[in-house]
Parts: sequence; C-alpha cells; structure tokens
Amino acid sequence: MKGSALVITLMTMILMTSILLVTLSVYEKVERDYITELKKIMVFNVTRSTLETVYEYLKANPDKLQSYLGEFQAELKEFPGTVKLVLSKEGDEYKLTCTSVLDGFTDTQAIVFRKRSALFSYAVVALEKLNLSNNAKIHGNVLYRGEDDLSVSNNFVLEGNLIVEKAGLVLSENATITGNVEVQNSNLTMSNNSCIGSPDKPSIVKVKGNVALNNNPILYGDVYAGGNVENSGTISGQIFANQDDITFSNPPDFPQDFPPPEIPDDLPPPSGKLEDRTLTSGTHGYSAVNVQGGKLTVNTSNGDVILRVGGLYVDNNGIIEVRGKGNFVIYVDQEVTFSNNAELKTPDGGKVFIVSDKNVDISFSNNSSIENLYIYAPRAKVNFSNNARFTGSVVARDVTLPNNVVFVEPQSVPIEVSEGSSTDFEIIKWGKD
Repeated sequence: MKGSALVITLMTMILMTSILLVTLSVYEKVERDYITELKKIMVFNVTRSTLETVYEYLKANPDKLQSYLGEFQAELKEFPGTVKLVLSKEGDEYKLTCTSVLDGFTDTQAIVFRKRSALFSYAVVALEKLNLSNNAKIHGNVLYRGEDDLSVSNNFVLEGNLIVEKAGLVLSENATITGNVEVQNSNLTMSNNSCIGSPDKPSIVKVKGNVALNNNPILYGDVYAGGNVENSGTISGQIFANQDDITFSNPPDFPQDFPPPEIPDDLPPPSGKLEDRTLTSGTHGYSAVNVQGGKLTVNTSNGDVILRVGGLYVDNNGIIEVRGKGNFVIYVDQEVTFSNNAELKTPDGGKVFIVSDKNVDISFSNNSSIENLYIYAPRAKVNFSNNARFTGSVVARDVTLPNNVVFVEPQSVPIEVSEGSSTDFEIIKWGKD
C-alpha cells in the first residue's frame, strides 16, 4: 500500500510539474506576444505621429520643401530605436516616407501630397462679366464679382457652388445649380422651371436681399434671406426671412490678393515665328506660334518649359501635346485662339498655364478640346463656344460660356504663377507604404 501511495504521489507531482511547466510556457508565450504587440503598436504610433508632425511643419513652411528633399534622421529621445524620413518629389506630387525600427520590428508609412493654390480654387472667376447660357455646363465652383446682375438661362447647368459678390442673381428657363448659392449684396430671382439643389443633395441658399420665386421654379434646401421671401414656386426646406446676421463666405479678393504676374526678366522678347515642332525645357520667345493642322510637342521631362509669345494660334486639327509631368507656362502679350478641332493634350499629367497682365483675347471654339489648362489673366476676355470642351480653371475679367460648352474643374493645381498667391496642401494617399 505504501509503495502504491508513493507511486501515486510521484505521478501526481509529475503531473503537477507538467501542468506548471505548461502554464509557465503559456504564460511566457503570452508575455512574449504581449510585448511583441506592444512593440508593434509603439513602432506604428511613432511612425504615424512623426509623419503627421513633419507634414504639418512642411505645410506651415512650404518654402522649405525643396531644401528638405532627400533622406534625414529624426532624433526622438523617448524612442529607443531609429526613425528615418525621406521626402521625394515626382511631377507635382511630394511623398514623405517614415520608417521606424525597434528591436527588429519595422513600420513604414507614407503621405503623398501636393500643393493646391487658392488662386485656382474656382473653376471660373469672372471679375466683371459672366455670360452663361445655351446648354453650357460647368463642373466646379464659380465666383462672380461683376456689378451687373448675373442672368443664367437656357438650360445652363452648374454642378458646383456659386458666389455672386456684388450683383443680383436671376435664374430662368431651366437653368440649374446643384450646389450652394450665395448672393452676398443683392437679390435672388428664380422663374420658368429653374432649379437650385436636388432632393438627394439639398442646397444652402444665402441672400443679402430679397428672394422671389415665380413660374414654377424649385429650390431644394434651406433659404436664409436678409429681406423678404416671395414663394410662388417650391421650396423644400426651411425659410428664414429678414435675417440680419447671415454669415457669408470670404473668397479671395481678385486681383488684389493675386497681383497680375509680371513677365520674368530672363525671358527673351517675342521675335520671329516658331519653326521647329518641339519645345524643350528652358525659356523661349516668339512673336507668334502657329499650329495649323500639325503638331507641336512640348517636352517638360527635364524641367518646365517657359514661353513668351505675342499670339498663339492652334487651328484646323492642330495639336499641342505636352509630354512629361512638368509645367508649360505661357506668357501672352496679344491673343490665344484654339478652333476647328484644335487640341491641347497632356497625356503624362503635366499642367499648362496661360498668364497675362494685358488686355488679351483668349478663345476656344468649334469642337476644340483642352486638357489641364489654367488661365490667370485678370484683364482678359475669355470666350468658349460651339462645343468646346475644357478641363482647367479660369480667372479673367470677362468669361463667356454659350453653345454646349463643357467646362470641368480639375482637382488640384500644383504651382503658383503670382507672388501674392497663398498655398495649401491636399493629401492624395496616406497609410502603409
């Protein structure tokens, strides 16, 4: 019996020891896993917070972007590992990459961002006159600063917001605005099946003066008016009349905030006509550039192409093709014409700028097709007509969009063309790299 008891006792001790060893093993594994997860979390958090901090610094100091291109170490006394940052640039996009290492654990994250200019924050800025009619369409925001009432009719469609700073706004004949509307110093009149907003996306309408709806217009959204609201149409939202505390947007003051760009001193004066069919990186000057039925290739692969020209004429299926991701900047003294199936193409994503401080005429007509063009010409007349298609942004004195024009505002503008411009960044990608 004693022997059996001893055997049982020994077996029990062995079993308990085995259980203890297993328990210790499990505990050690749990502890290791816990420490591992803590280190992973620490590395992730350090990487992310470092990226956010450096990005905010660069955002506040955009003038230092070029000097910080390359690789550099971040000194973090509280972090017992290494942190490496790399700032690179391709085209108009910057990429900030952060890699943190702690006891063999590595985490890499990146932010891809680019500059966005307040100068081109609207699809159209018209400083004196804006003519919108005849089935034309704008995708983007519009700012009108003229003193004559803005009349919008004939099936015009604005897929964006509209700010009318000084004058009144008159919508009629099936004109449609899908975004918010501000009439900051006058009245709003709607009639003849015109429409603001939609059932799925109601608008906010703010008017300094009176609001009048006649002959079956529809307004989807809320209305805030400094004066009376006369509703002989349909308003789906709430009406707040006789309000004296309406808060309006504060758009950039053109051209005071953005002085007209001066011709750079190092540009050659315009002389002669363009003879070859290729422009490469650097500066060029011609009295006239004619692309009649042929093709002009602009190569920005090795840097921006800067052109000063008296007149630029693209006609009869002529094509200007911008290769590379750089910028093609055109300083204009007299006029620009794209007509009769003319094209401006940017297959690699480059941007084209037309800038002028003179009373120039710029026109796009007869099925011309324009990509990634940004016009800053505060004294110019810009005319779109006869099925022209345009992707870009315009700041000009007078803008006309009749006859089936389609105007699309792109998402980003990469560079400044005026020293008074202010910049902001927009994030394109954010996360694991």
